[in-house]
Amino acid sequence: MLRSHDLYERGVYTEVTREAIEHTGELREILQEVTNRKMPNQWSPYLPRAASGKLTGMRVLEHLPEQTSVAFADEDGFEEAANYSKGEGKLGWRVELAARWKALGVTFEPFGKDHTSRGGSTDTADRMSREVFHYPVPGRYEYEWIGLKGRGDMSSSRGIVLLPKDLLRIMPPGAVRRNILGRDPARRFDIDLEGGFPRFMDEYREETGEPYVPFTHLVTVAQTVGEDPEAAAQHLCRGGYGEAARDTDKLAWDLYYARNWAAEWAPESMRLGLLDLAESEEAAAGLDDEQRAYLREVSGKLHAEMDGEAVQDVLYSTAIERGLKPKRAFAAVYRVLLGKSSGPKAGPFIAGLTLDQARERLSV
Repeated sequence: MLRSHDLYERGVYTEVTREAIEHTGELREILQEVTNRKMPNQWSPYLPRAASGKLTGMRVLEHLPEQTSVAFADEDGFEEAANYSKGEGKLGWRVELAARWKALGVTFEPFGKDHTSRGGSTDTADRMSREVFHYPVPGRYEYEWIGLKGRGDMSSSRGIVLLPKDLLRIMPPGAVRRNILGRDPARRFDIDLEGGFPRFMDEYREETGEPYVPFTHLVTVAQTVGEDPEAAAQHLCRGGYGEAARDTDKLAWDLYYARNWAAEWAPESMRLGLLDLAESEEAAAGLDDEQRAYLREVSGKLHAEMDGEAVQDVLYSTAIERGLKPKRAFAAVYRVLLGKSSGPKAGPFIAGLTLDQARERLSV
């Protein structure tokens, strides 16, 4: 990665800065013609940095090419000097775009559509490159904006910013490539990192051809067992996902992604944690006698060999046998386990717990 201030300090921009200063009048004329704005008489393509560190409000007085410097007056009228071969200032951003092409030998550069609009930065840079720096205009490709679904277009001023490192906290590099690079950049794209994200992750895992745990279930497990991949593997084996849980190193990464997504992007309904016994007892106090009796009967029917579907059958059939509406029955289950009225599919979730964990909470 090339950083602008490093390039100035290393002298990479020295010659193009000198060219820009020597052709101040021509650059000023191009800016006025393309942007239809009157530029100040004292306008300079170079912005010297004052002793205070400020780059704006300075007035260039003289170019000293032998010293690769400019003399300038600061806001208070005091004269200083700035050496442009040492990074003691920078070119204005429109001029810098054209200068950078020449300094770095750029032959192709993609741009967002706002830069390529009429009177935009590419219009001024194209003319500056041809007429002042005598460098061929690089090829280009115009791309659309990327937005965050439900939040709007990317905008640093509005705080809507998503960096690659943010994406790598919730998905592996291969998924990032599929999500971003597998699309036509000329078409608008809204990244869905909230409600639609679990479906995307399942599609990605399915394409790899490897055994996988549905992302919503992985999120549940990650929030239940924390950062212990061995405990997660046991939980998944009990829930019927033993094949996908064999590689604990890979599972540790999957838990990392799921846990971060739950904390940073998941809807409130998917953020959960297993209640401790005291919390379960408090939650059970809010249930009626019929619901508590249902939970005690379910607790007595559970055994260690049951998988998720078997537990689901017990939950449903017991409610029907007792004449309890399934909606009220399952609400009671979620209340004593998670402190919520709804949650992930109850059977696989309970099957993933140890028998003691499940029975203790269902029999409070």
